[in-house]
Amino acid sequence: MLRRKVAYSFPMAKAIQMKKIIWPEGSILEELYIKNRSCLKVAKELGVSTMSVYRKLKRIGVRVMTASEAGKLIGPLRAGAKHSAETKEKMSRIALAHYANGRPGPMTGKHHSLKTRLRISKIQIGRKLTQETKEKLSAATMGIPKPWAQGSNHPLWTGGHSIKYGRTFDMSLKKYIRSLSNDRCFVCGMVDYKELSVHHKDYNKFNDSVGNLVALCQSCHTNTNHDRTAWLMYFVAPILDGFNYAN
Repeated sequence: MLRRKVAYSFPMAKAIQMKKIIWPEGSILEELYIKNRSCLKVAKELGVSTMSVYRKLKRIGVRVMTASEAGKLIGPLRAGAKHSAETKEKMSRIALAHYANGRPGPMTGKHHSLKTRLRISKIQIGRKLTQETKEKLSAATMGIPKPWAQGSNHPLWTGGHSIKYGRTFDMSLKKYIRSLSNDRCFVCGMVDYKELSVHHKDYNKFNDSVGNLVALCQSCHTNTNHDRTAWLMYFVAPILDGFNYAN
């Protein structure tokens, strides 16, 4: 039976060659962990691998923090901290090598859960990009062709015709429609920090009757451009609880 070869870091490999690892007493090892709050730091101090420290602590009954707990502890300490130019360059090289080899990104083929999307949305409410950040984003994408977002390749392509609306579809009508839902999205109920969009339920831009209009957040309004048949059926269904739209 063949045994799988395991690659160890240099200190660990050296310790294995010596056939022994000299561990401090349990109480001393526990004090080291409590002081450093990191298996990695303890491992560097003792010259062994991080996994060896983790297993040893578990063996002597010391509770090791989970990644989530460590993040909550270290996060506030790193608030406002910035990567050095050297670190940024290193991260950039690793990322470029990663994608150059054809390997997918960490979120490729994955989607955030609804709970995560709502949490991210809540964090972003009220946040605005600085003028400096806007200029950096503009400079980074300037001159770069985006064939996936042009013409018929765009996901919201509707055939190339210009959108026209009825004469009564003005700001006062939109404001009235928003007020009917207390400035909450009809679909998700979220209070959008941006101005709510007003959507035509039957997709007829000239049908401006109050019963055909509904206030939606930016995200839900974008979603209504896909699978229109399903959305037509959705808006025909009974009005959601908590909303009193006039018919």
